[in-house]
Amino acid sequence: MAKFRAAALLGAVNKVKDYARKNPEKTSDAIGKVEGFVRGKAGPQHSDKVGKGGDALRKGLGVPSSGASGTGGTVSGGPTSGGGSTPPPPPPSTGTSRPDGDTPTSGA
Repeated sequence: MAKFRAAALLGAVNKVKDYARKNPEKTSDAIGKVEGFVRGKAGPQHSDKVGKGGDALRKGLGVPSSGASGTGGTVSGGPTSGGGSTPPPPPPSTGTSRPDGDTPTSGA
């Protein structure tokens, strides 16, 4: 059973890589949207880590890195280790609490 799951997962990963190579702009834009969402949830103190994660995902999928997280263009030479091309973080969200005062958590 575990071998079947691993094979199915590997097949899905290969399909994602194929799609990403055929549609690099759409893929990079989607990664940029995810980066923006995660930056909004994680806060500005983790913005550089989110950018590095997005660049690593793009590299793993064979998609060129974008200079401003999916807002167009590519950075020649790949991601830089010193930052500098990371866009400013979004403004703090005011609606992160639920009406009952509980904060949302990620879950299944």
